[in-house]
Amino acid sequence: MSQCGLSLSADNQFAFSQEAYERGEYFAEWMILALRQAATLHANETGLQVGGKRHWLHTASSDALTYLAPYTKRGQEAMDVIGIPPYVQGVQVNEALLMLAGCR
Repeated sequence: MSQCGLSLSADNQFAFSQEAYERGEYFAEWMILALRQAATLHANETGLQVGGKRHWLHTASSDALTYLAPYTKRGQEAMDVIGIPPYVQGVQVNEALLMLAGCR
């Protein structure tokens, strides 16, 4: 904001951040439900370091949406906590399935 010559009070900055967080929560809830209903869902995870410790960045995506969820573990526990892949009614695709199909 300061680059545009505008300034906000600390109270306004807090209120703006709080509203953005709340709207983000609603959007995330909507996105999870939309991805559960996707005809095709791609799910994957990749390792990353957070504070010097191994974590996993899980992805769930359709043709129009991508949900990113960091978690300390991978596997079924992570999928259950994230709450998308176990509830998908369509086709789920991951890199293991693509490798079996000969895609690289």
